[in-house]
Amino acid sequence: MSDFREYENGVADILSFVVGEAATVERDVHLLGRRSAASRQIDILVRGRIFGLDNASLAVDCKCWKAKVDVADVGTFLDLLEDVGADLGLLMTTKGYSAAAKERARQARGVRAEVVTLDELRQWSPRGTVHASYRVQIEKEQAVARRLRSVGFRVRSDATLEHSASEVVLEVFRHYGESSGDEQRRLMEDAACVLAEDGLPVIVAAHGVSIGGGTPAHRWLEVVGTEGQRLGLKVLADSDAEVQRQLDELALNLRLPRDVLDVDRPDDWPVRGLFGLPR
Repeated sequence: MSDFREYENGVADILSFVVGEAATVERDVHLLGRRSAASRQIDILVRGRIFGLDNASLAVDCKCWKAKVDVADVGTFLDLLEDVGADLGLLMTTKGYSAAAKERARQARGVRAEVVTLDELRQWSPRGTVHASYRVQIEKEQAVARRLRSVGFRVRSDATLEHSASEVVLEVFRHYGESSGDEQRRLMEDAACVLAEDGLPVIVAAHGVSIGGGTPAHRWLEVVGTEGQRLGLKVLADSDAEVQRQLDELALNLRLPRDVLDVDRPDDWPVRGLFGLPR
């Protein structure tokens, strides 16, 4: 169950980064079916401006499975979308799809079927992600991680911070948008509150906010002059817009004319795809 929660929370965090402030991302939502008149559970529900559509709804089903999704599973998901009246659907899985499942999803209007593994999700800590690391007694590690994941936090081990032989360090993180000190306090207060309810003591080891990078779409790009000469500098960016922002800052800090700076763009950059889409 812990892996399932980690997977859902990771997908929700990434969608929060992708849609930004144009839409809301809710987790574990229940809607009344229009045809079934039954309560239908949705792993993640996104509402607002989504992938260029205004006032749209995107229902997401996450399958952290050891086997491929088959055509019957896709059919069940399509029935859910129709019953709750979602405009778009996103099916996420860790292991891929059967040929029939892929084809069924491909022919369904407004539906995408994607694959992302837990390991790939752990690479994501994009700009605006709030972090806090806690020292936890080893025997309490699983209980602490399970409780935090149950309320929407992502959790991973952090071996870089100092701890005793009887402790482990767990990093707790979540994407709140363009985060601030207020969001840092919110994360730490929320985490402390849910752990206190279960009598799970922890000690704060560190906290902070990601201010750049943090996605597989980010690449180090070499800064070049107007004639392509390499200047021995690099910027970390996932889009041309981010390149321009960083070059503006670089020119200001180095007191150089902005129009003499550019970057060498590899053929495979920017990265495209569901979670590689630059905002």
